[in-house]
Amino acid sequence: MDEIGKIISTYNNLAKIEVTPNASCKNCKICQVEENGQRTVEATNAVKAQAGDMVRLEISSTIITKAAFIMYLLPLI
Repeated sequence: MDEIGKIISTYNNLAKIEVTPNASCKNCKICQVEENGQRTVEATNAVKAQAGDMVRLEISSTIITKAAFIMYLLPLI
């Protein structure tokens, strides 16, 4: 899954990125929802982007599957 976002801040080797939610975001819950309706994600900043830069995020399906397992199936077990 690919998303486009704007870097809000950077620290160490990480970036806090603001992502505009799309249709697939409704049930995902990987990101944190901010008060303004935007979602924020922390990601490794391998390209040394700075605050204000627009970036493309790639979230692998493996991560999404693991997150879904932890959130929905693990509590049932």
